[in-house]
Formats: sequence, structure tokens, C-alpha cells
Amino acid sequence: MAKTLDVLDSYLHKEHIVWSTPEIKHRIRNYTEAMLLDSTSWDKYYNEILPYGLVWSEFRYNEIDSLNKIDEKLLESTTGFYMFILKPNNPIYDMPKNVLYVGMSGENNSCRPLKERLKDYFDLTKIKKRGAVIRMLEKYYPNIYIAFTYCDEETTVLKKIETSLIGFFCPIVNKDDFPVELKSEKKAF
Repeated sequence: MAKTLDVLDSYLHKEHIVWSTPEIKHRIRNYTEAMLLDSTSWDKYYNEILPYGLVWSEFRYNEIDSLNKIDEKLLESTTGFYMFILKPNNPIYDMPKNVLYVGMSGENNSCRPLKERLKDYFDLTKIKKRGAVIRMLEKYYPNIYIAFTYCDEETTVLKKIETSLIGFFCPIVNKDDFPVELKSEKKAF
């Protein structure tokens, strides 16, 4: 398993160097992202998420040198949510911090545990099939964190919470699962 992670690390490190070219004009083009900062919707989605009392933990993506560390960090059979977060090594006032992607485990009544879902993101063959996710990891590799929380609810409730999380953060890598009122507007940013 460590060999698989070495291949992943080597690939993402090499691709990140390509994205982070020393020429400032290229970096500005490579790292300019369109974001929606809809402060009007924050309270609405926050109030939809609040009753579930989600408690988040996080780890740095490139510090997982063994899938055993994921096994140590995560419970065996609980479903939940995860976010890919971009933040600097040395933040000021815990900023800047951007949620790039929100996902969930247990989709479609699978009851698939969060631990198993997150392991997919450490398998290069699986993440290469997801264009937006692999680009995110290539571009921001050294500064990606995964935040996660457990939530043992029915699939319909999990889906509702995921949609509210996506509505709250409007992550740039998510393509689907936006709240209905934001779906058509998502194409604009």
C-alpha cells in the first residue's frame, strides 16, 4: 500500500510543479478561480446544517504516508461528510481558507463508511477518472487538507445536509448537488 501512495505522491508533486511555474503571469492565470461568496445564503444553509451538530476534524492530504493512518483516524463503519480545504502552511488569523470540494459517504443507501470513501482519494487510478478532483489535487497539492465529520443518518438526510454544505460553501470543484436555487447559476461562476 505504501508503494501506491509513493506513486500518488510522486505524480501529484510532479504535476504541482508544472502548475506552479516560477513565472508570475502563468501562476496568476493558473491560480485564478471564480468563486461565489453569497453571504445572503450563509444563514439559510447554516440553519439547515446546525441541527445535526457536525463536529469536524482534519488532516493534511500529503501527510498520509500510509492508509493505516486513515484507519487510525476514522471510525470503522460510520458515514459522514468530507471537505477538501485549501489553506497556506502559515495562515494569518487562520486565513485564507477555501473549501474546494464537499462530498459524502453512504450515498444511494450504500452505507459505505467515510473511511472507505476517503481511501478512494489516495488511489491514483480512481482520482484520475475524476477530472476536476485530480486537477484540484495537482494544482494545490502541498496545501490541501481533508476535513471530515461523522453523521449516522438515512441517505435522504445525508443528501440534504450535503446539499446545504455545498450551498453554504459553493465549492469550485463540485459540479453537482448544488441547491436547486443555485444550480442554474452555478454555470456563471
